[in-house]
Amino acid sequence: MGCAARDWRTFRVDRASRPRLAGGRSLSRTLPAADAATLVRQALSNWQPGHDVVVVLHASAEEIVGRLGRSTGSVEPVDEGTCRLRMSADSIEWLAVRIAVLGVDFTVESPTALVDYFGQLAARITRSLGTAPER
Repeated sequence: MGCAARDWRTFRVDRASRPRLAGGRSLSRTLPAADAATLVRQALSNWQPGHDVVVVLHASAEEIVGRLGRSTGSVEPVDEGTCRLRMSADSIEWLAVRIAVLGVDFTVESPTALVDYFGQLAARITRSLGTAPER
């Protein structure tokens, strides 16, 4: 399912690098929505994340909700000291980093791709420590 050349599309600004003028102008077109904000909202409502993850975090649900802020995801208590986090995104790498920076121990329940990525990340970090100066 591809996009036709004249289809309306949205682009993520955080993925843009070295913006530059294209040197040409495009023809004015009528938006297929009431305004640009509505067009983007409709496009985002159709977005399907590529990865769903479930991890058990060794911290209370209240603590994790405080650390996540406005991040997308759901947190449910397991008991007083652990909670289950469910998140979705189009990047397993982003999800792994987001979980890691929570600063608590965790257990990955799914998917195995997240377990694999954490293993690769741990190996990369361990290799980098071999060149670190003595403290």
